[in-house]
Amino acid sequence: MCSNRVLLLSALCIALLGSPAMAGTWALVGNAAYGIPTGDWSDRWDPAANYGAGVEYDVDKQLTIGADFATMKCDPSDAYQAQLDQYSLTGKNFTTTRYGAYVKWSALKSARNVTPYFKAGVSLYDLQDDVTIPSIGKEGSMTAIGPNGGIGFLYWPGAKLGLGLEGTYHFPIADETKIAFDSTPYWSLGASVCLKLGKKAE
Repeated sequence: MCSNRVLLLSALCIALLGSPAMAGTWALVGNAAYGIPTGDWSDRWDPAANYGAGVEYDVDKQLTIGADFATMKCDPSDAYQAQLDQYSLTGKNFTTTRYGAYVKWSALKSARNVTPYFKAGVSLYDLQDDVTIPSIGKEGSMTAIGPNGGIGFLYWPGAKLGLGLEGTYHFPIADETKIAFDSTPYWSLGASVCLKLGKKAE
């Protein structure tokens, strides 16, 4: 299932790269962030690095659409690890792999070459709990869907390169009969980079 989504995202990127209509209006994006679980599942799992990449298309000077993916692998909290040890259970990681689409509205570039923005989207979240119960196997896995939204800004030291900070809140809607939680919300806070591969709209 994961491989199919990677192939679909790759096909989207290739289509954007190869389409003459997209020339001068698209960009590659990446981020390195800190994922912070919230809600009930934060009692079991610690914050972790959250890395992602994607592609964007500028509809006009302020409106952008994009597709991206990201992954985060959380370790058990100290309290949860103690419970696992008590019952001789094997605790590894809780992995979230996200595949999403979003829209982004940016303010016009300021005199200091800064563009603040808002973004909102929807994603598929592959959730994998690697806690192994003897004779049963992994506790659970599923694909959830959920909204996300955030704010950020980009500083443009040149015409094509943007460097910035971004904070996004994710809310995967899960099934507690499959993953032990009815949701696995988290914050993603970190740095972002945007590389325009055509002429940047001023």
